[in-house]
Amino acid sequence: MERVISAPDLGNAIGATVRDIVMDRLGFGCTSGLLHRSDLGRTWVGRNLDFPAVGVWDKHPALLLIKSPPGSGELDIVSFATEGLYNAGISAVNSAGVALFVHQNFLPVGAERGVPLYFVSELVLRKARGLEEAIEILNQHRPGPAWTFVLADYKNGQLATVEASAKGFHVRRSGRRLAQANHLLDPTLEGRDAMDRGRRTDSLRRMATMDAGLRRLESSADAGQVSDGLAGLLAQQYAAGAGSIYLDILKPNTIQSVVVDAGLGFREARALWSVDRAPTASGRYVALDLDRLFALSRGEAFAYEKRDPTATPSSVRQQQMAWGRCYEAVSQGGQKWQDAKACPYSAGALVGYSLRALRAFEGQDWSRVESIADEAARTFRAAASAHVVESLSTLADLARVRAAETQRLSLRPLQAALRQRLEQPFQNPQNAKILKNLVTPLAPFWSKHLRLRLDFFSGDLVIAF
Repeated sequence: MERVISAPDLGNAIGATVRDIVMDRLGFGCTSGLLHRSDLGRTWVGRNLDFPAVGVWDKHPALLLIKSPPGSGELDIVSFATEGLYNAGISAVNSAGVALFVHQNFLPVGAERGVPLYFVSELVLRKARGLEEAIEILNQHRPGPAWTFVLADYKNGQLATVEASAKGFHVRRSGRRLAQANHLLDPTLEGRDAMDRGRRTDSLRRMATMDAGLRRLESSADAGQVSDGLAGLLAQQYAAGAGSIYLDILKPNTIQSVVVDAGLGFREARALWSVDRAPTASGRYVALDLDRLFALSRGEAFAYEKRDPTATPSSVRQQQMAWGRCYEAVSQGGQKWQDAKACPYSAGALVGYSLRALRAFEGQDWSRVESIADEAARTFRAAASAHVVESLSTLADLARVRAAETQRLSLRPLQAALRQRLEQPFQNPQNAKILKNLVTPLAPFWSKHLRLRLDFFSGDLVIAF
């Protein structure tokens, strides 16, 4: 239980403290778009979950209906999850019409205490009947590492994003539209996050692309066009089949995509939920009637409609899924490295160049890294891909440094040093102190604070799909 509850916060802290060359250069994060159309009387939230769990999360999607205990005063929850994660705190909406979607930030942490992400997000979904109540719960129960909570109140169309951590609390509000990626927007924390240039460029571009798309959707003729258009934004690529890491909202590791919309008063609530392999945003969805889903009883059948809102051409979709499999091979390592040999590598696939360069880097084939970067620079000189080429050039520079180190040291000590850096990041006393504070989420302080030790998983869990 302790490992399950602590996993998101621990992973967040490691990601903001220890540099991982594979994840850094591939780009990492989530993208959300929020839109309220007063002329149509409806509100939309669309979100991509981007995370290195390709081949796991996307392979086993699970839609959860969590019924509150009778007389508890708590709310029912529909959660868009995966098998084995029977918790609502990543992407969900409650029966009062409050939606919550979580984005990771990259803020280095020290010994600060905080409430585990799963606890605080679950508390919001169980208790919050409106936007202000949700924000107040987040303020009173802040997590330790930095997370952004994307919130929407479908009853009145109010939208917000909340950056919350032990180091800060920042709220953005709107009654029209909001876009969200992964860089910090709190002015008091500006420049203090742990994003390198690649991550920041990726996050800034995703947010700008989403905002521009939402502006276009403000003039769409009907609600159906907005829903499909938002799904299309989640599947955005600079050029179909091109796979540019820093120009696309769609990522090789997009493992879940959701679009939830509802009328004022949380009426006629609907969802498009991805049920395809990564990258999920351009694949198949199912259309869900959330009004009927919330009214569902145990054992009752639930109908759904299959949808393909982005209508991605089959040839493009096949190439995108090949990138997903390649990402899975590169990020998981071990035997999967052999699968990385089949990474797409064509004139239009910068993702293929990047993944192959990363594989060569991890294999300490420094000259291969340089040749791939040089070829990418020649191939894409005229394309709007300068940041990707720059990222590959940076990787090549690192490879040259590693090559120089190899000349000075025998290969075995260098391998040992790299392994210690990547796999044992918490050996020094300060980092050990950080680790201790991150992996004890069931300590008496937090348990008493939220009274969740015994009843965290209370309620009737109905797996609807």
